Amino acid sequence: MMGRLLMVHMGGIGDFLCTLPALQQCHQNGPIEVAGIPERARLAELAGISQATHDLEGIDFHTVFSAPSPRLRQFAAQFDHARIWMDDPDGVLTQNLVAAGIPDVRCFPGVPPQHWDRHAMDWYADGLEVRVAPPVTLNFGRTPAPFDVIIQPGSG
Repeated sequence: MMGRLLMVHMGGIGDFLCTLPALQQCHQNGPIEVAGIPERARLAELAGISQATHDLEGIDFHTVFSAPSPRLRQFAAQFDHARIWMDDPDGVLTQNLVAAGIPDVRCFPGVPPQHWDRHAMDWYADGLEVRVAPPVTLNFGRTPAPFDVIIQPGSG
């Protein structure tokens, strides 16, 4: 997928971290921006994956469920693709984002379905149409601690 990608993710931190290896693979094909819970979405910037992060309130994302606001339309027009980790059973979300200016929109449930028998990272990689990559390194800068710390919140 070439072109600008918007990823919208509102799940928990463990689920969001599970998207990062796949998102890093997408980063090789073009610029990425992430919208969601700002404190979590910023992790994609710390990993050097996302050019910017957006709070959903700041882009009027809630209007996508009825009629996209001018602010959402202006924001959406910047992107060629959107991957939304939110269930869209009636297609309203997809239809309204396409109408707002994103030609290629795909929505997926935020977590793998109950019958999913592979790792959650595979769920996100399949949605982003890439293979799972090695874990992502987050750069928090130098710390005086003499040890490396690995934190892996669970996913579901």
